[in-house]
Amino acid sequence: MVAAMLTFNRCCVCVNFDGKAFRHAVAAWLGQPTDSSAGDALFFDPYHGEYRFEKS
Repeated sequence: MVAAMLTFNRCCVCVNFDGKAFRHAVAAWLGQPTDSSAGDALFFDPYHGEYRFEKS
């Protein structure tokens, strides 16, 4: 999954977790480098919010 995300810049994926007693989904997004950033990643969980990680 990470290799595919790195191949296609500005890519979003949805990750689904399925179990007998639960079902949950999260999303991840990779951004390409810009003039002001070396690249970033966003992780979204509907229960816990959004987290941003910037490459330094």
